[in-house]
Amino acid sequence: MPPQKANALGRRSDAVLANLATSLADELGLHETLNCVVRCAAELLDARQVTIGVCRGDNKPGWTDVLQVESGDSGHAAIGAELLLDELSRLSLSHRCQLFGQSVLALPIVVAELQLGVLAIVPAADIVEPLEPEIRRALQVICLHAGLAIRNAMRMARERRRLARLQLVANVGQLINRGGNPLMLTLQLAADAIHEVLEYPNVDIPLVDADDPTVLVIAVRGGGYKRIHREDRIRLDQGIMGAAARTRTTILANDVQRDPRYIPPPVPHPSRAEVAVPLLAGDQLLGVLNVEGDGPFDELDQLTLEAIGRHLALAIENARLVSEQQTNAIQEERQRLAFELHDSVTQALSGISLLAQALPSAWQKGQAEGLRASARVAELAQLSVAEMRTLLHELSAAERQNHSTRSRRAIAPVGLDRLKDGGLGAALPKLLGVLVPPQIRVECDFTSYIPQSLEHEQALYRVFQEAASNLVRHSGATQMLMVAKVEPLLVKVSMRDNGRGMGSDKPDGYGFRSMRQRLERLGGALSLRVLQPHGFEVQATLKRHDRALPL
Repeated sequence: MPPQKANALGRRSDAVLANLATSLADELGLHETLNCVVRCAAELLDARQVTIGVCRGDNKPGWTDVLQVESGDSGHAAIGAELLLDELSRLSLSHRCQLFGQSVLALPIVVAELQLGVLAIVPAADIVEPLEPEIRRALQVICLHAGLAIRNAMRMARERRRLARLQLVANVGQLINRGGNPLMLTLQLAADAIHEVLEYPNVDIPLVDADDPTVLVIAVRGGGYKRIHREDRIRLDQGIMGAAARTRTTILANDVQRDPRYIPPPVPHPSRAEVAVPLLAGDQLLGVLNVEGDGPFDELDQLTLEAIGRHLALAIENARLVSEQQTNAIQEERQRLAFELHDSVTQALSGISLLAQALPSAWQKGQAEGLRASARVAELAQLSVAEMRTLLHELSAAERQNHSTRSRRAIAPVGLDRLKDGGLGAALPKLLGVLVPPQIRVECDFTSYIPQSLEHEQALYRVFQEAASNLVRHSGATQMLMVAKVEPLLVKVSMRDNGRGMGSDKPDGYGFRSMRQRLERLGGALSLRVLQPHGFEVQATLKRHDRALPL
């Protein structure tokens, strides 16, 4: 290539990449980022048309045409709607080929050896291959930016999907443990929540007939089946629901037409996929949670429904215990578990939600900031999963045999183990480091504190977990001070901030009621105080119950 032409191409590609870098310096979403990429590719090659196709996320072959830019008087239609992945995988960095009857320059969008899509360019004039190094280098950078944007968007979509399912499990748990509602109303609310949050078209929660254990009675429905105003009955030797009930195992069928156990429902357009989860109390079958949709369902769907199924099984078993004159004990258990769900999983999920909303901004600031924010999301997600697993284990029917010896003891959830070895002075600052974002300066003073009994420190830990969560969500504070000390007869722990107070929460709200009851159960007290000119203080007081930490 003549030096003059090479220099001109170099200046042109540098200008295009500079424009791209300037555009991406702003905080852009996926659509805006890919639009910048498309415009730069069109400018670089003076293209008539540029299309970005993104590989589907549903495990089906092909890519979806999502963005297109045209220049000049081309009159060309979009380049097709689907390109098989095996054909796409054969594309080199620059590959001139015939796709859908048009001559295009197709470039795969790849990040970390993962095929994410394709950049298809219809040039205004013939391009001599191989491409000039300057053009080739610019196209590599353009495809890299497109790939990073697509990958980050996919990660965020997966994270939102996981969080929605975790939140649903927590909500159903709170719904069930709140108590006060008849069993059938509780199951109906759960079916509605499953349909509305996860958008499954049809939900059934049949229960075993009390008079005939070989029959499931379908009276609770969600979604489209809710319009069926009648009670249906199905034998355990019929259908996918019956198979799940007989085998006591979850059945996932992503192509029901090929499943010999499937019985088509009497509706015009039956679903194509079905998941049936048996509801069990130990070895006793209580019913089935059955969900239908156009699918396909995956492992996350199954795990979510199984977690919800355990909550539903608990609700049914609790109703039976109520009928056996154990109302008071069951109500106490539900309240206790509801507090644990609120104070542990819900708080972690609230932190995840806040961090997830800030993730795009963090990544725009730089890789280091994005990695730090992502690490905090992962840490909180792991904490919430661990807490949920502990609570589900607590709710399992096998553990209920020890109920009489547990009912007066506080649960020792995952995340509190460090209290045993290091005491509150080691555990609480660690918790605050996870829950409180770095823009809030945290100071802890435990110099005058002596470790207390494990039961007392667990209560203090949960109280200030709730207090810290309220501070992060409502106060707008920039500073927080935690002080713990012992007096001759009492131990006092306080948290104060420089924010605007409780926000939307009230002293008689669920969170503060949980905090107060934890302390009162141990003979302690909770006090709340508005500071002047601004700020808020939460103080917990308990009788001293010193303990010696292990060496």
